[in-house]
Amino acid sequence: MKWAGTSTAVGGIIILLGILITDLMLASFVVAIVIFLGHALGRLVSLGLDGKPNKQLVQGLISELVLGVANAFCLVSILI
Repeated sequence: MKWAGTSTAVGGIIILLGILITDLMLASFVVAIVIFLGHALGRLVSLGLDGKPNKQLVQGLISELVLGVANAFCLVSILI
């Protein structure tokens, strides 16, 4: 599954480019939302199927949810 790391790295590059190039800001927010909330959703499904994970995985879930929701809030604020 080497593509999973590659897609995350490319997504990170797009997110960073959205900071520097204002024309990519919308795409940057969308990519960030998909990556962060996608990983959080996967962790939630895993939590439901496998039970409670260790502390580090819960911290990762919380940070992904916070970053995903923050990016969604920013996306809505630039669209309004």
